[in-house]
Amino acid sequence: MFLSICFVRMDRERFELALARTKEPNSCFELVHSERHVALPPRFVCKVKKGICEQLDKELHLYSTQLQGVLIGYANMKLMQTCGIVMDDDPYVHFNIQVDFIVFKPRIGCQMKGIVNKTSVDHVGCLVYGHFNASIPRPRVNGTMWKGSELKPGDKCVLVVDHIFSRNRVLSMNGHLYIPVTNQATTCVKRKQEESVDKDVPTIKKKKKKCILDHQNVADVYLAKTK
Repeated sequence: MFLSICFVRMDRERFELALARTKEPNSCFELVHSERHVALPPRFVCKVKKGICEQLDKELHLYSTQLQGVLIGYANMKLMQTCGIVMDDDPYVHFNIQVDFIVFKPRIGCQMKGIVNKTSVDHVGCLVYGHFNASIPRPRVNGTMWKGSELKPGDKCVLVVDHIFSRNRVLSMNGHLYIPVTNQATTCVKRKQEESVDKDVPTIKKKKKKCILDHQNVADVYLAKTK
């Protein structure tokens, strides 16, 4: 499925949607239990939960070095202490929290589904999960047909990730088109294997059994029939 996960503020329904993706194979979504330090401005002294949610909402869809991926959603937030800490003349109130994070962690070699949004002679651009940019450059091999030249904006494609990078905490990926092996190709391979096996097996010629009867046996059989 090619559902978009783009949203601004996290709520329980959208968290459950992102949580369902962690159970899909090759989705690169992971549920991470982690602790985090937050510093709240004084205006959130009586609204601690709201202040923490506002800080976490600003981190959505951005790459986090602590989580080693892109923050997609969070839930089940817990304070690690009952009171905040004020340090010296710092006006901020410090808390340690424990949160369940859903993180998007693509890896080199994984297969990602995307929708094409840009095409050119030597490049195809697509969106993964409706949010993450992925680029598919044309292979630098002369005289070969490229499947990317047949794609149009709006088409679905599957790419294999070759490179992952982030600029200003925005994640992007480079890769190549995934082309599955067709059934016809696999059957041709099987036929070739069977032919090679048949050539290696030596043929065995069966010898015909000859029935040899002497003259005495023939005479006995003849007499038995005449009686």
